[in-house]
Amino acid sequence: MKDKNISIPISFSVNKEVSDKDNRFISVTIDVLHTGLNFNKSIFSKEVVDANIDTIKNTPILGFITEVFDDDKDFKGHEYVITKDKNGIKRKYIGEAFGLIPESCNPRWITKETDSGVEREFLQVDGILWTKFQDAADIMLNDIEKPQSMELYPYDIDGYENDDGDFVFTKFSFDGCCILGSTVEPAMENAKIEVQFTMSDFVKSIQNELNDKYSAFTK
Repeated sequence: MKDKNISIPISFSVNKEVSDKDNRFISVTIDVLHTGLNFNKSIFSKEVVDANIDTIKNTPILGFITEVFDDDKDFKGHEYVITKDKNGIKRKYIGEAFGLIPESCNPRWITKETDSGVEREFLQVDGILWTKFQDAADIMLNDIEKPQSMELYPYDIDGYENDDGDFVFTKFSFDGCCILGSTVEPAMENAKIEVQFTMSDFVKSIQNELNDKYSAFTK
């Protein structure tokens, strides 16, 4: 598994800014992975995830932003370019870090029903996005939800192939979480990033809308 790049979709939900007075951060909740078989034909058990869960701490929240149409921007996927130098051909990762999963990410398990009607257990953690990177913050807040995919450290993977040809993980390390574009289909069912506004955000948006309507009326 040494030379294999593994990426598994996950989901984010934006909760609120970390504090009312500090606009540098947006708090996010990430549904990292679900147990059992995923569309990439690999399997994570709860026991194996629990044994390796600490490796997600201090890993980046990643993405690659591109223009789609009419100057609109969106995330893309796990993006690489092929480069060549005197040492040969290399595969270079060109995604950027737009946030962090900190030590205080509070890993926990949740259960939710997917579109197929199957209840799945998801690993969930907290993270932050940096508003300094305005394009990423604007896309997340404007689009409400996005698909998402975790990344694994390729040199720290162990497992075996079962009788059905599926890869069963026995050991791994997290290497980041990548926000995907709206047209990129995740390998895990219903993996997404979902915005969850606080009441103060809701009141503020209503107030802004009323102000806009009043301004239009007075003109």
